[in-house]
Amino acid sequence: MNQIKDTSSKVALPKLFLWNDPTRYQEYPEALARAEEGRIYTRQEIEQELFDITPTLTFKKDGKPRGRGTDGIVNAMGFERFGQRLCVNGLDLIRKTDEGFVVSEAGLELGKSYKNDADADGWLHLLARNLLLREPRTRLLVGLMLKGWLLQVDVFNKFPKSQMSFIGPDKARLDITSKDCQHFNSLLSEYAELALGPLWISELSEHGLSLPVEWCGIRVDQPSVKDLTAAIKKSFGLLFYIEIFSEEGNGWTVDTESAGRVLGHDVLESFGVSVTGDEQGRSMDDLFVEALQQTKDSEGYTIASALADKFGELCRTPVEEREDALDRFARKAMYDDRLVIESYHTGQPRMGRGLFGDSNCRRLKIEFTPSARGTVIGIKTNNNLAEEQ
Repeated sequence: MNQIKDTSSKVALPKLFLWNDPTRYQEYPEALARAEEGRIYTRQEIEQELFDITPTLTFKKDGKPRGRGTDGIVNAMGFERFGQRLCVNGLDLIRKTDEGFVVSEAGLELGKSYKNDADADGWLHLLARNLLLREPRTRLLVGLMLKGWLLQVDVFNKFPKSQMSFIGPDKARLDITSKDCQHFNSLLSEYAELALGPLWISELSEHGLSLPVEWCGIRVDQPSVKDLTAAIKKSFGLLFYIEIFSEEGNGWTVDTESAGRVLGHDVLESFGVSVTGDEQGRSMDDLFVEALQQTKDSEGYTIASALADKFGELCRTPVEEREDALDRFARKAMYDDRLVIESYHTGQPRMGRGLFGDSNCRRLKIEFTPSARGTVIGIKTNNNLAEEQ
C-alpha cells in the first residue's frame, strides 16, 4: 500500500455533534432528500435549502449569517484540509470542493432512500452503514467491542440512558463521562488506524496520508472531547435502534450476524472481522458465483429477483431482506470494479423487482470477479449501470 511511509500524518477531528435531537435520526436523510445531484452549494445554501435552517446569527469573523442548530452539519461532511492537516469531518455525505459543496453518492443514496419510503428501515440502515464506515470515534468504540470489550449501559426504548462504560478483556475500563474523556483520546491514538478505517485510509492516501496516523484537533493538539458523551449516545442510539447489539451477562456485545445481515458484511470486514458466507467457510463472493451460475439462462442472463432469492437462500438471509442484500452486495462490488453489468433489459413485470429497484434491470448479464481469485463469470464490458444508479 503506497500510503505506508516512515513518517506519520496528522489527521484532525472536529467536535462530534451529529444530529440535533438525540433520537431524530432522520435529520441528515431528510435534508439530503432535498438535494439536487451535481449541484454546487454554498454553506449557507446547505443550511437554508437542505437543512431548512433560517439564519438567525451573524459571525463577527466573516459577517455571514448562520442559523441556530448548525453544529451537526459539519459531521455530515467529509474530508478537507486545514493547513498541513488532513481533516475528517464525519460521514462524507457532503463533500467540499474548490467550487463549493456537493452531495456525495452516499448522501444522494441516503436521501433517495428516505424520500422513497420514510417509514421503512432502509434509510436507517444506510445511515448506520455510513456512520460505522466513516465516523472515527464511533468506529473506535464498536471496534473495541468487536475485540471483546463489553459495553455497560442502561437502555430504555432502544436508547442508552445511563453513563456508557466499556470494559476490556483485561478489565481495562473506559468511561464516557461528561467532564473528562481524555482516556478516550489515548485509546483513539492506540487504535488510530482502526478508528480511521480502510475507506478513509485509501482515500486520504491520495492526499498525502502516511501511516501511522496521529490524531489532533482542528487548531489544537488533541481532538475535542467536549460533550462527547451526548454525541456517542446519539450514534449508539441509532445502533441500538437497528438492533445490532445483543445483551450478554451484565453488558452488551455486537451481534455480528445481525450487523452483517442489516448493514452488509463489508462493514464488519472494515473492522478486520473475517466474515464467511456459511458454515463450510465459503465467502460471500463464492456464494454469489454459485447463485449466478444457478440462475443464468442459456443466453447468459439472470433475472434479478431470482438471483436475489438464490443468493439470499445461500447466505441464509431472511426472505424480506434478500433484495436489499443483493443491492448492497452488487453496489459494493461495482464500486470495487469487480462486478460489471454487460447488458440489461426490462423483461416482463412478472419477473418482479429489478436490480436497485430499477424496472429496466429485471434481466441482467453480469460479469463478476471474486476478490480472492481471478475467476470471471460472464462477458467483460464497461460499468455504465453503476454510474446510472
